[in-house]
Amino acid sequence: MTASPASPTTARSMAVFIDADNLNDATALDHVLTSVRAMADRVIYRRAYGRPESLKSIEAVLWRHGVRPVANLIVDKTTTDSALVIDAVEAVCRNDIDIVAICSGDADFV
Repeated sequence: MTASPASPTTARSMAVFIDADNLNDATALDHVLTSVRAMADRVIYRRAYGRPESLKSIEAVLWRHGVRPVANLIVDKTTTDSALVIDAVEAVCRNDIDIVAICSGDADFV
């Protein structure tokens, strides 16, 4: 039995990285993760980066969507952004990922 190829509108694999310091409204994040999940057959990375208090405010949503929280010790204002970007690049280089979604309200990612 062979696997059917992904449809033109659905990718095979996806990675989702969340900037919890800038996107920490639980209701909005729940909607975003539900929408993003429909874009690929598999989500092989699910990570949320931020200060412990930011992650705590969205803990229920992270659990519901199987997102791994990554708490950061804040050294300067770009610590969370840097950790997220480094892990995203590493994930793409080591895996066959068709889509990378960065969920953030931070202008640095634009």
